[in-house]
Amino acid sequence: MRTTRFLLAAAATAALVLPLAACSGGTDGDGRLKWEDSPLAEYWNAGYDPNQTEEEMQAEFDAQNTKREELIAQCMVDEGFEYTPATDTGAMISFGDDVEWEPDKKEWVEKYGYGIINDPYNAQAEQEPQPEPSEWIDPNQDYLDTLSPSEQEAFYEALYGSSYSMTPEEAEDMNSDEPVEYDWTQYGCQGFADNEVYGSSNDVYTQFDDLTTRMSELYEKMEESPEVVELDAKWSACMADAGFDFGKMMDAQQGFYDEVNKIYENMTEEDWETGTDPMKSPEAQEIGEREIKTALADLECRSKTNYNDARMTIQFKLEEQFVKENKKELDEFKAAQEQANKG
Repeated sequence: MRTTRFLLAAAATAALVLPLAACSGGTDGDGRLKWEDSPLAEYWNAGYDPNQTEEEMQAEFDAQNTKREELIAQCMVDEGFEYTPATDTGAMISFGDDVEWEPDKKEWVEKYGYGIINDPYNAQAEQEPQPEPSEWIDPNQDYLDTLSPSEQEAFYEALYGSSYSMTPEEAEDMNSDEPVEYDWTQYGCQGFADNEVYGSSNDVYTQFDDLTTRMSELYEKMEESPEVVELDAKWSACMADAGFDFGKMMDAQQGFYDEVNKIYENMTEEDWETGTDPMKSPEAQEIGEREIKTALADLECRSKTNYNDARMTIQFKLEEQFVKENKKELDEFKAAQEQANKG
């Protein structure tokens, strides 16, 4: 499982520095503030055990999947079919902790840039021998072979619900950019089981949708704050001196993600079928070279402007104010998540 990484920041110019004692967050031992210790982190991560091992998480996942499959089986029996729980999914959980992710170290950036084209996780996978993937065998296939085509159709509709018989137009609507509200009752026995096993956790975010929306919008508003605008202007001026034209620090990375997305969009059906790795193409390698050069200049400018520290300080200040203004609702959100995760 690849951990989401955030930009770290912690002290700023004299005008932006907050006394560490005034912040709810802690430091990493070097006087730098850490994302996981920010004022809102305990609310985003409520119910999650940061010390949980891969083995413990794997056991929890397997137990949930077994419960889900047993519920599907009972539901399918109620619908008039036989169903053997597919408990052996082969899904493996890995944190990738043995892969170094150090975008603030020059030696790492010289090799990986932002880690977009030259992904350290892919690099490790190529160096280590990978086990041959085992072919998944549907435990219900023998039973399905005894059914007529129309009976098989009914089996899948009972299992997957209306999504199985979706028209091309309906499928296109599902893939549109417009948000679609998930309704588990439209997804047959799988939808029923998913709601029973995972529904309480999802319900928490539905219940506190207004709060979580405002929490997310806080970071969007931060981008337009005078402090961040000033910080980006200093960083941008430094990058301009190095020969790069970016208005905001975030723009440097985003441009490479956009280029990679275009490569994937241009892949043909044959490319997908043959397992062609688009990141090995000459086009991708050229992008990778530019990525490293840009990331190195970015790293130097972030260091010169104390960008990471200043940005995290600004973030902590805004979060701290948000917590003061919404403490009661945040505590209720935290308690609801912890209760849901107990189930």
